[in-house]
Amino acid sequence: SATDVVFALPRPQARTQSGIIINVSGLLWEKNSHVDADEYRSDIRRLITTLLERGKSVTLLAHVLDNPRSDNDVPPVNLLAAEFDGRVATAVPKSLTEVRELVAGAELVIGSRMHACLNALSSGTPAIPWAYSRKFEPLLSDIGWNFMVDLRTVEDPVVATTQILDSVGIEQLHAEVARVLDSVDNRLQPVVDALSKVDLKNG
Repeated sequence: SATDVVFALPRPQARTQSGIIINVSGLLWEKNSHVDADEYRSDIRRLITTLLERGKSVTLLAHVLDNPRSDNDVPPVNLLAAEFDGRVATAVPKSLTEVRELVAGAELVIGSRMHACLNALSSGTPAIPWAYSRKFEPLLSDIGWNFMVDLRTVEDPVVATTQILDSVGIEQLHAEVARVLDSVDNRLQPVVDALSKVDLKNG
């Protein structure tokens, strides 16, 4: 499946230690068909404030890079960085490898992009997806990851997120990622074994 593909990528070495990474979605930041953009912007700001008040280091990640379309994470990341005036860091990776090395060094990723979350999980870092469509739940259930905040149904995503942090804890979330990686590795091994036996010259 598409989920399995990202888990087949090499596990990266962390570039830096980056505390909690928040992936801000340019798609949801502007008017869209998924969630109320005004509420999303307010919720992201409250999430940042809440984490800073808890003494966390926060980095804002742009996962979809500069392009002419509205679906672009860089403008809201830059806007928020200016608003929080040096209290948050920003990351605008230029490649998939750079994304994966970055998230590998995070304590936690809270992401509004499915692939930001999958890159984190497949790199060994726990992720709390802020889901905006029905595609999130089946993909996450397929790998056995049960920590998600559904922006379409939850009353307060910031409260829902902090409840996960308080009830489960970062340490246990890391243990859960290790369990998921072991499970996915076991699922992928027969595929890897089969591919290794393919005769490329005659195939």
